[in-house]
Amino acid sequence: MPFALACDAPPHQLAVIEELDGVVRALAALADRILEVTAEARGLVALTDWHARAAAAFHERAEEWAGEISSLYCPTETARILAADARDRVALAVWDDC
Repeated sequence: MPFALACDAPPHQLAVIEELDGVVRALAALADRILEVTAEARGLVALTDWHARAAAAFHERAEEWAGEISSLYCPTETARILAADARDRVALAVWDDC
């Protein structure tokens, strides 16, 4: 965004760049948290590899849960990349108008 300020960009374009930058940061934090929770869930799976029927059922469900959490990472990362791309396109449009 510094070059957008240097070019004296219109306030609405600066607001869009700032908003998209916030979205990118939030999605990056969410992706990081998804990876952390996935690791915690996989650790839980590893800790419950017992032979009792209830423990086996819990182990199976924890494994499913870890997979479900893990599956959220790719769409989150895709959304982050798309938001960063949109932010960069707006910023480059400002740069082109300088």
